[in-house]
Amino acid sequence: MAAFHPSLAGDPRSAAIVLAAGRGLKTTACFEKMLTLADTLHGQAVGTRAAVDMGWLPASREVGLSGLRLAPRVYFALGVSGTNFHTIGMYRSKLIIAVNIAENARIFHIADYCIRAEAETVLDGLLTALPCKAFQEEEMEAFILDQLKVYLFRRNTLRKNK
Repeated sequence: MAAFHPSLAGDPRSAAIVLAAGRGLKTTACFEKMLTLADTLHGQAVGTRAAVDMGWLPASREVGLSGLRLAPRVYFALGVSGTNFHTIGMYRSKLIIAVNIAENARIFHIADYCIRAEAETVLDGLLTALPCKAFQEEEMEAFILDQLKVYLFRRNTLRKNK
C-alpha cells in the first residue's frame, strides 16, 4: 500500500511552497524523496508532463499550458528542463529555485537560483539537513537557500518577478 503524502492531498494553487518533479528525477525512488521533502516543508507536489506520463502524478497536478497556473511564494523545480509548455504555468512564482544537471537547461533562464547538480543529490542533502522542527514560511525559505549554498549555485540577476 502506498504511503499517504499530504503534499498530494492539498491544492497546489494556494500553496506557499511548491515542489515540481521533472524527468530529471529519473526514478520513482527519487520522486518519493521529493514527496517526503514536500511533506516536511508543508508544500505541495506538482510536475511536468513527463512526470505525469511516468505515472508519478495525476494529470490534475501537471503545471503548464494544459495544466495548472501557479504563483507560489517558492517554486522548487527538481529535474525540470523548463520547456515553454511548463514555464507558462509557473513563471509568476515569487522565488524560483531550479535544480538540473544540464548546464543549458531552459529553466535556468527564469529561475532566481540555479543549481547545476543531480536532483537526487540535492534532495538527499536537504532531507539530511532538515531539522525536526516547525518553521514559519520566511524561516523555511532562508533555511532552504542556506542549505543550497553547498552546490554549484548561480543567482539569476536578470529575473525581476518580485
